[in-house]
Parts: sequence; C-alpha cells; structure tokens
Amino acid sequence: MAEQPKLKKRRQRKPQLPSQQQVLGQLAQRPTVALLQSSAVWLLAEPPLQQLLDHACIGTVEEALASGEPACNTASGNEQATQQLTAIRLSLLEAFFWAYALESLEVWEVDNGRPAVRLSHEELWIRCNQLQADFAMSYAAYQHFRSKGWIPRSGLQYGAHFVLYQKHPSVAHSDYCVVLLPLKNPAVLGLSWNDLEVTNRLSNQVGKRLLLLFMHERECSRPDSLERLACFSVQEHVVRRWVPDENR
Repeated sequence: MAEQPKLKKRRQRKPQLPSQQQVLGQLAQRPTVALLQSSAVWLLAEPPLQQLLDHACIGTVEEALASGEPACNTASGNEQATQQLTAIRLSLLEAFFWAYALESLEVWEVDNGRPAVRLSHEELWIRCNQLQADFAMSYAAYQHFRSKGWIPRSGLQYGAHFVLYQKHPSVAHSDYCVVLLPLKNPAVLGLSWNDLEVTNRLSNQVGKRLLLLFMHERECSRPDSLERLACFSVQEHVVRRWVPDENR
C-alpha cells in the first residue's frame, strides 16, 4: 500500500494590524468621556472602543473592575443587543494625549463628593502637573514619539522612562529603552558615566538599544500654564557600546 504524501500545514498569518496613524485618526473621531480620580483617569469602554484602544496601546484593562455580566442592554422590537462595558485605566500621559493632541476625550473630576466638573485642557494640564512632578517633561517626550509613529510604554522595569515599539507589542518586541535627560545647563550631562554604562548594558542584555532624549526647556513666561509645552525641544542620541576588537 502506497504511503500517503504528507501535506505541509500552512502557517496561519497573523491579522494585519492598522498603522498607528490610522488608529489614532479613528480614535480622534470618537468623542469619549472619562473621570479623573486620584492619579489616574478612568472610563468604561464598549467592545469597539476597547479594541481601538488596544490597537493604539492606550490604557490598561482593569480585570478586577470588569464585570462578567452585561453592563448595558438595548432592545429594539424583537431584537436585543447586549454590550459589555470594560473598565479602562489611563495614565495621565495617555489621558492628556487623547484629550489635547487627539481632541476627543472629555475629562471630568470628582473631588470629595462634589459634583463632577469638566476640565479644560489648561485645567487638566495643571492637575496633571500637580499629580506628577515630571509630567511636563514626560508628556513632551511622549507626544514627540507619538507624533513620529512610535508606541511609547513605561520603561520602569528596565530602569528607563519609556520603551519604544515600532509595531504593536503583540507582534514585535520594543526596540529602544529611553532615558530622559533635562538639560538646564548644557555643560552638565545629568547622568554619571557609571549610570550610563549600567543602563546601556541592561538595555543590551534585554535586546534593546539605549536612546538618550535630551530635553531642552527655554524660559517660559507662564511656567505653570500649558504654554510651557511649547518651550520644550528635544535631541535624540543613541548610545552604542564601543568594543575595540569590533571597531578597528
């Protein structure tokens, strides 16, 4: 009896994800309301919005607050549509980017049981700076990378401010560890050579390159206002380890 030829299994291709420009463009067209509480911004998202936020890598699903039961039911005639709302937690950087750069997020604040108050861009900027000491510098860097199509995520576990993804984290690893260096005095680096070597070696060990982002901030007439954001300029410097045998 002749042996049956073995058929090669075709690998299933991963679905093509939309570009960051497309995703952020769609998000900018979806008016959304969120609530600022403590040092985070919260919202309830329907499945389409949750998927959009996942593609944009904005927000974190809070499983402890997610309910297994439908949170919103709408009925029309004999047809009933059921949608589940999911609790999403936004960082201050993500919330302000969505509200200010994409202009499609309304942020309200509740304080000590008082009625909710809608925050303007200026008011939200002031509150974020009150809640996070380095918010202005961090947001300037965050918006810089977002404008270039990169996906910035927290780099805390790598001893950095951010890690940068060129593609969605589900299909690719991050490429860079980013360390922010405020340059108030151009002659002062703000980072010792020992710290630089340690950070660079750690980045290399996890398969990433180290990117130093020098943050220049000129004097601003209203440093507490949103005008301060325009006073930042950045310079990118990639750090590579020099090996004598490989660099002759």
